[in-house]
Amino acid sequence: MHVGHALLTRLLMPLLERKDADPALLEKGWKYLDKGFAKIKTFQTASGGFRLWPDRGEPTLRYTAMAVMQLALYNKHVQERGRPELERALAWLRRHKPSGKRTSALNHYVAFALAEAGVRDKPADFAKLKPHSAYERALLANALLANDETRELPAVWTLLGRIEKDLKSARGFEDKGIGVLGTTGRALAVETLALSVAALARATPDGPLVDLCSARLAEARYPYGGWGSTQATAL
Repeated sequence: MHVGHALLTRLLMPLLERKDADPALLEKGWKYLDKGFAKIKTFQTASGGFRLWPDRGEPTLRYTAMAVMQLALYNKHVQERGRPELERALAWLRRHKPSGKRTSALNHYVAFALAEAGVRDKPADFAKLKPHSAYERALLANALLANDETRELPAVWTLLGRIEKDLKSARGFEDKGIGVLGTTGRALAVETLALSVAALARATPDGPLVDLCSARLAEARYPYGGWGSTQATAL
């Protein structure tokens, strides 16, 4: 459900921001967005965390981080709407945030989610993250670039340089790793490419590599319109 809401939110937001959009279409878009928001709230527990099912199970870092990303995006465009749910989820993440050396994809995703929600971690916090795959490097680059206190660090440009190198290589983003939702293979390569586009666009919006990444994303699209998985399509 979280991934479906992510896709719906990302698709609808550009439409709802257009001043020349058809009023009837806008009304329908807001209704879909409100229904999605009402639905995602049912996955939040009394503790503030999010779980896989609305009526059973314990909250997890994975689903809470995903929900934080979407609530932050929603709150950014709909002032004050969803803020209480976001604050409770952020408080849950802070209580359950991993400590020490952090090397998994999930830890990098949590850092990205917090940065997207406006949490300004210090450079020392990011220094604990040790990316070991192209996917993790792309997550960390986005997290650093979303944070005003870290976006100019030398580590950011080192990461972007490695992303550019991966992009230009014949192997591209072939990765033997695993994504935050267990994605592997081609779907993981698409997720990595999408996250890399986002990082490069944040750093150098008019850079030539943004267009190259976008072209590669278009090439990776399946005939039915998606990119192999809901998560890859949402990204």
